[in-house]
Amino acid sequence: MGKRTTWLLVCVIVKIWMKGVIALHRAKKNPGYLSNPASGDRSLSSSQLECLSRKGQEKTKGFPGADMSGSLNNRTTKDDPKGSSKMPAGSPTKAKEDWCAKCQLVRPARAWHCRICGICVRRMDHHCVWINSCVGESNHQAFILALLIFLLTSVYGITLTLDTICRDRSVFTALFYCPGVYANYSSALSFTCVWYSVIITAGMAYIFLIQLINISYNVTEREVQQALRQKTGRRLLCGLIVDTGQYNRGFLRNWHQFSTLGTRAFHHPAEDIV
Repeated sequence: MGKRTTWLLVCVIVKIWMKGVIALHRAKKNPGYLSNPASGDRSLSSSQLECLSRKGQEKTKGFPGADMSGSLNNRTTKDDPKGSSKMPAGSPTKAKEDWCAKCQLVRPARAWHCRICGICVRRMDHHCVWINSCVGESNHQAFILALLIFLLTSVYGITLTLDTICRDRSVFTALFYCPGVYANYSSALSFTCVWYSVIITAGMAYIFLIQLINISYNVTEREVQQALRQKTGRRLLCGLIVDTGQYNRGFLRNWHQFSTLGTRAFHHPAEDIV
Protein backbone atom coordinates (compact mmCIF):
# COMPACT_ATOMS: atom_id res chain seq x y z
CA MET A 1 0.00 0.00 0.00
CA GLY A 2 2.85 2.36 0.83
CA LYS A 3 4.60 1.68 -2.51
CA ARG A 4 1.40 2.26 -4.48
CA THR A 5 0.88 5.57 -2.71
CA THR A 6 4.46 6.58 -3.43
CA TRP A 7 4.19 5.71 -7.10
CA LEU A 8 0.86 7.53 -7.35
CA LEU A 9 2.43 10.61 -5.80
CA VAL A 10 5.37 10.42 -8.20
CA CYS A 11 3.02 10.15 -11.19
CA VAL A 12 1.02 13.16 -10.01
CA ILE A 13 4.20 15.23 -9.56
CA VAL A 14 5.54 14.25 -12.98
CA LYS A 15 2.20 15.08 -14.61
CA ILE A 16 2.06 18.49 -12.92
CA TRP A 17 5.67 19.15 -13.91
CA MET A 18 4.93 18.28 -17.54
CA LYS A 19 1.93 20.57 -17.55
CA GLY A 20 4.13 23.32 -16.17
CA VAL A 21 6.68 22.80 -18.95
CA ILE A 22 3.93 22.86 -21.59
CA ALA A 23 2.42 26.02 -20.09
CA LEU A 24 5.86 27.64 -20.01
CA HIS A 25 6.44 26.68 -23.65
CA ARG A 26 3.11 28.24 -24.62
CA ALA A 27 3.91 31.35 -22.59
CA LYS A 28 7.11 31.83 -24.61
CA LYS A 29 5.26 31.66 -27.92
CA ASN A 30 3.76 34.56 -29.85
CA PRO A 31 2.06 36.83 -27.29
CA GLY A 32 -0.01 38.51 -29.99
CA TYR A 33 2.42 40.47 -32.14
CA LEU A 34 0.90 42.98 -34.53
CA SER A 35 2.35 42.65 -38.01
CA ASN A 36 2.44 45.41 -40.55
CA PRO A 37 0.31 44.41 -43.56
CA ALA A 38 2.84 46.08 -45.82
CA SER A 39 5.78 44.12 -44.41
CA GLY A 40 4.40 40.83 -45.66
CA ASP A 41 4.34 41.97 -49.27
CA ARG A 42 7.75 42.94 -50.54
CA SER A 43 6.35 43.80 -53.96
CA LEU A 44 4.66 46.93 -52.65
CA SER A 45 6.08 50.12 -54.03
CA SER A 46 7.32 52.98 -51.92
CA SER A 47 4.30 55.08 -52.93
CA GLN A 48 1.96 52.32 -51.71
CA LEU A 49 3.80 52.14 -48.39
CA GLU A 50 3.52 55.90 -48.02
CA CYS A 51 -0.19 55.66 -48.77
CA LEU A 52 -0.68 53.03 -46.05
CA SER A 53 1.29 55.16 -43.61
CA ARG A 54 -0.74 58.24 -44.51
CA LYS A 55 -4.01 56.37 -43.98
CA GLY A 56 -2.91 55.25 -40.52
CA GLN A 57 -1.95 58.79 -39.60
CA GLU A 58 -5.26 60.18 -40.85
CA LYS A 59 -7.14 57.79 -38.57
CA THR A 60 -5.50 59.33 -35.55
CA LYS A 61 -6.53 62.89 -36.46
CA GLY A 62 -9.18 64.32 -34.19
CA PHE A 63 -7.90 62.53 -31.08
CA PRO A 64 -7.61 64.72 -27.97
CA GLY A 65 -4.15 66.25 -27.93
CA ALA A 66 -3.18 65.07 -31.42
CA ASP A 67 -1.24 67.25 -33.82
CA MET A 68 -1.18 67.31 -37.62
CA SER A 69 1.48 64.59 -37.83
CA GLY A 70 -0.78 62.12 -36.03
CA SER A 71 1.26 61.85 -32.85
CA LEU A 72 -0.29 62.75 -29.51
CA ASN A 73 1.00 65.53 -27.32
CA ASN A 74 1.49 63.05 -24.52
CA ARG A 75 4.79 62.13 -22.94
CA THR A 76 6.22 58.86 -24.17
CA THR A 77 6.78 56.01 -21.78
CA LYS A 78 9.84 53.82 -21.54
CA ASP A 79 8.02 50.87 -23.13
CA ASP A 80 6.85 52.98 -26.06
CA PRO A 81 9.48 54.49 -28.38
CA LYS A 82 9.53 58.13 -29.32
CA GLY A 83 7.18 58.94 -32.13
CA SER A 84 4.46 56.51 -31.02
CA SER A 85 1.11 57.99 -30.18
CA LYS A 86 -1.54 56.79 -27.79
CA MET A 87 -4.74 57.76 -26.03
CA PRO A 88 -4.52 59.11 -22.47
CA ALA A 89 -5.07 56.34 -19.94
CA GLY A 90 -7.75 58.27 -18.12
CA SER A 91 -9.95 58.88 -21.16
CA PRO A 92 -13.51 57.85 -20.24
CA THR A 93 -14.54 57.57 -23.88
CA LYS A 94 -14.36 54.52 -26.06
CA ALA A 95 -10.94 53.07 -26.67
CA LYS A 96 -9.53 54.18 -29.99
CA GLU A 97 -6.88 53.10 -32.41
CA ASP A 98 -3.58 54.90 -32.39
CA TRP A 99 -0.64 55.09 -34.71
CA CYS A 100 2.73 53.51 -33.97
CA ALA A 101 5.39 55.38 -35.91
CA LYS A 102 7.98 52.70 -35.14
CA CYS A 103 6.01 49.76 -36.56
CA GLN A 104 4.22 51.95 -39.12
CA LEU A 105 0.79 50.55 -38.34
CA VAL A 106 -2.48 51.46 -36.67
CA ARG A 107 -2.73 49.39 -33.51
CA PRO A 108 -5.98 48.49 -31.74
CA ALA A 109 -6.96 49.47 -28.24
CA ARG A 110 -4.71 48.27 -25.38
CA ALA A 111 -1.89 47.35 -27.77
CA TRP A 112 1.55 48.74 -26.93
CA HIS A 113 4.96 48.82 -28.50
CA CYS A 114 7.61 46.80 -26.65
CA ARG A 115 10.99 48.46 -26.99
CA ILE A 116 12.75 45.18 -26.14
CA CYS A 117 10.94 43.03 -28.71
CA GLY A 118 10.76 45.95 -31.14
CA ILE A 119 7.17 45.27 -32.13
CA CYS A 120 3.63 46.08 -30.97
CA VAL A 121 1.82 43.49 -28.87
CA ARG A 122 -1.94 43.11 -28.68
CA ARG A 123 -3.25 43.74 -25.13
CA MET A 124 0.29 43.90 -23.79
CA ASP A 125 0.63 43.29 -20.05
CA HIS A 126 4.42 43.48 -19.60
CA HIS A 127 7.69 42.14 -20.92
CA CYS A 128 8.82 39.24 -18.75
CA VAL A 129 12.60 38.90 -18.54
CA TRP A 130 12.32 35.37 -17.14
CA ILE A 131 10.64 33.95 -20.23
CA ASN A 132 12.33 36.52 -22.50
CA SER A 133 9.04 37.41 -24.13
CA CYS A 134 6.13 39.75 -23.80
CA VAL A 135 2.96 38.72 -22.00
CA GLY A 136 0.03 39.66 -24.18
CA GLU A 137 -3.35 38.55 -25.43
CA SER A 138 -2.25 35.20 -26.85
CA ASN A 139 -0.09 33.92 -23.97
CA HIS A 140 -1.38 35.63 -20.81
CA GLN A 141 -3.42 32.60 -19.79
CA ALA A 142 -0.45 30.26 -20.28
CA PHE A 143 1.73 32.65 -18.27
CA ILE A 144 -0.70 32.58 -15.32
CA LEU A 145 -0.95 28.78 -15.50
CA ALA A 146 2.82 28.34 -15.61
CA LEU A 147 3.23 30.71 -12.67
CA LEU A 148 0.63 28.82 -10.64
CA ILE A 149 2.18 25.41 -11.35
CA PHE A 150 5.68 26.58 -10.44
CA LEU A 151 4.32 28.09 -7.22
CA LEU A 152 2.62 24.82 -6.25
CA THR A 153 5.67 22.70 -7.04
CA SER A 154 7.94 25.12 -5.19
CA VAL A 155 5.77 25.05 -2.07
CA TYR A 156 5.61 21.27 -2.24
CA GLY A 157 9.41 21.00 -2.54
CA ILE A 158 9.95 23.33 0.43
CA THR A 159 7.45 21.39 2.53
CA LEU A 160 8.95 18.03 1.61
CA THR A 161 12.51 19.16 2.39
CA LEU A 162 11.64 20.68 5.76
CA ASP A 163 9.61 17.63 6.71
CA THR A 164 12.64 15.45 5.92
CA ILE A 165 15.32 17.36 7.83
CA CYS A 166 13.03 18.43 10.74
CA ARG A 167 10.61 15.58 11.23
CA ASP A 168 9.36 16.49 14.70
CA ARG A 169 8.34 20.06 13.85
CA SER A 170 5.77 21.77 11.70
CA VAL A 171 6.84 23.27 8.41
CA PHE A 172 6.51 26.88 9.54
CA THR A 173 8.33 26.24 12.83
CA ALA A 174 11.10 24.27 11.12
CA LEU A 175 11.71 27.16 8.77
CA PHE A 176 12.76 29.42 11.67
CA TYR A 177 13.88 26.92 14.30
CA CYS A 178 15.37 23.56 13.43
CA PRO A 179 18.02 22.50 16.00
CA GLY A 180 20.80 20.27 14.72
CA VAL A 181 20.17 21.15 11.09
CA TYR A 182 23.81 22.24 10.69
CA ALA A 183 25.18 19.04 12.25
CA ASN A 184 26.05 17.58 8.86
CA TYR A 185 26.78 18.97 5.42
CA SER A 186 23.73 17.58 3.57
CA SER A 187 21.10 18.89 5.99
CA ALA A 188 22.81 22.30 6.22
CA LEU A 189 22.93 22.59 2.43
CA SER A 190 19.28 21.54 2.13
CA PHE A 191 18.19 24.04 4.77
CA THR A 192 20.07 26.86 3.03
CA CYS A 193 18.52 25.96 -0.31
CA VAL A 194 15.10 25.95 1.32
CA TRP A 195 15.56 29.55 2.45
CA TYR A 196 16.65 30.66 -1.02
CA SER A 197 13.63 28.86 -2.45
CA VAL A 198 11.34 30.59 0.06
CA ILE A 199 12.62 34.01 -1.01
CA ILE A 200 12.11 33.25 -4.71
CA THR A 201 8.69 31.70 -4.04
CA ALA A 202 7.60 34.77 -2.08
CA GLY A 203 8.51 36.97 -5.04
CA MET A 204 6.61 34.70 -7.42
CA ALA A 205 3.61 34.70 -5.07
CA TYR A 206 3.58 38.51 -5.05
CA ILE A 207 3.67 38.63 -8.86
CA PHE A 208 0.89 36.03 -9.00
CA LEU A 209 -1.23 38.04 -6.55
CA ILE A 210 -0.79 41.24 -8.56
CA GLN A 211 -1.74 39.40 -11.72
CA LEU A 212 -4.94 38.05 -10.13
CA ILE A 213 -5.87 41.53 -8.91
CA ASN A 214 -5.24 43.08 -12.33
CA ILE A 215 -7.35 40.43 -14.03
CA SER A 216 -10.16 40.99 -11.52
CA TYR A 217 -10.18 44.72 -12.36
CA ASN A 218 -9.50 44.15 -16.08
CA VAL A 219 -6.31 46.18 -16.24
CA THR A 220 -2.89 45.28 -17.55
CA GLU A 221 0.35 46.01 -15.74
CA ARG A 222 1.24 48.42 -18.53
CA GLU A 223 -2.00 50.35 -17.97
CA VAL A 224 -1.42 50.36 -14.21
CA GLN A 225 2.03 51.92 -14.60
CA GLN A 226 0.68 54.55 -16.96
CA ALA A 227 -2.23 55.35 -14.62
CA LEU A 228 0.17 55.78 -11.69
CA ARG A 229 2.42 58.12 -13.67
CA GLN A 230 -0.47 60.24 -14.89
CA LYS A 231 -2.41 59.91 -11.60
CA THR A 232 -5.57 58.81 -13.36
CA GLY A 233 -6.17 55.50 -11.55
CA ARG A 234 -8.02 54.85 -8.32
CA ARG A 235 -5.67 53.33 -5.72
CA LEU A 236 -6.98 50.89 -3.12
CA LEU A 237 -5.35 48.92 -0.29
CA CYS A 238 -2.25 51.15 -0.09
CA GLY A 239 -1.68 51.01 -3.83
CA LEU A 240 -1.92 47.22 -4.14
CA ILE A 241 -5.01 47.66 -6.31
CA VAL A 242 -5.10 50.22 -9.12
CA ASP A 243 -8.42 50.55 -10.92
CA THR A 244 -8.37 52.68 -14.07
CA GLY A 245 -12.13 52.23 -14.50
CA GLN A 246 -11.84 52.20 -18.28
CA TYR A 247 -12.35 48.48 -18.93
CA ASN A 248 -13.69 47.25 -15.58
CA ARG A 249 -17.03 45.55 -16.14
CA GLY A 250 -17.35 43.61 -12.91
CA PHE A 251 -15.47 40.70 -11.36
CA LEU A 252 -17.22 37.85 -13.19
CA ARG A 253 -17.29 39.53 -16.59
CA ASN A 254 -13.64 40.52 -16.25
CA TRP A 255 -12.62 36.93 -15.58
CA HIS A 256 -14.87 35.70 -18.36
CA GLN A 257 -13.15 38.06 -20.75
CA PHE A 258 -9.74 36.87 -19.57
CA SER A 259 -10.74 33.22 -20.06
CA THR A 260 -11.67 33.98 -23.66
CA LEU A 261 -8.55 35.93 -24.61
CA GLY A 262 -7.35 35.12 -28.10
CA THR A 263 -10.72 33.81 -29.29
CA ARG A 264 -11.98 35.84 -32.20
CA ALA A 265 -15.59 34.89 -31.56
CA PHE A 266 -15.76 36.84 -28.30
CA HIS A 267 -16.70 40.50 -28.67
CA HIS A 268 -15.26 43.16 -26.38
CA PRO A 269 -17.75 46.04 -26.31
CA ALA A 270 -15.50 48.16 -24.12
CA GLU A 271 -12.62 47.84 -26.55
CA ASP A 272 -14.32 48.70 -29.82
CA ILE A 273 -12.01 50.02 -32.48
CA VAL A 274 -13.28 53.20 -34.08
